[in-house]
Amino acid sequence: GIAFAFDPEAYLISSSKAKSNRLFDRIGVPIPRPWPECGYPVVAKPSFGSGSREVMIFQDAGSAPPHIIESDGDWVLQEYVQGPSYSLEVIGRPGRYTPLKVTDLAMDSGYDCKRVIAPTDLPETLVSEFERISTSIAEELKLKGLMDIEVVLHNNTLKVLEIDARLPSQTPTVVYWSTGLNMIEVLAALFFEGMEKSPPDSAPPKGAVYEHIRVSSNSLEVAGEHI
Repeated sequence: GIAFAFDPEAYLISSSKAKSNRLFDRIGVPIPRPWPECGYPVVAKPSFGSGSREVMIFQDAGSAPPHIIESDGDWVLQEYVQGPSYSLEVIGRPGRYTPLKVTDLAMDSGYDCKRVIAPTDLPETLVSEFERISTSIAEELKLKGLMDIEVVLHNNTLKVLEIDARLPSQTPTVVYWSTGLNMIEVLAALFFEGMEKSPPDSAPPKGAVYEHIRVSSNSLEVAGEHI
């Protein structure tokens, strides 16, 4: 009798980068080109798992282990695209989705997110495109709940890196302190009230920064969640 604000079917797809990429390809969402079409440098990511665990960049054929390059389904290999990274949550149910607020992401040397910033510096035209992409993915997933989408801006094109159909660990806090929009309240309304109304209008954004800082006797380090 307790509401479970989670969509296991959508999460089953989003938790696999290989399954997610097949979904993106089916609906024409721009993503980094797959190996071997892309050439080097190439990024290798485990198909399952979150964050930056075991993410590797190979600059040439000599640096790429055969067990990864020749793997069948355990690893996702794509072109390594560089550019600023952004995140967006979308919430709702089939036929009625609401994109929330775009946040800017900064990565550490291990490709783990070390900083989230709001409001975004993404131009309004690209924010609208990001919202369109996110809504189309949610519709294809038949999502009921909340989903996070991460993109990189490369050559003025938003390329989707990954999705997670779950509550993210960092961006909800940044969005709350920037706008007053509480994703937990919106998520609860969806499961308790059937989302009869859209998420409330948020206040004009304030500057908000979320980062992980490790302090020792002789250093101060900003790094990803692994610390």
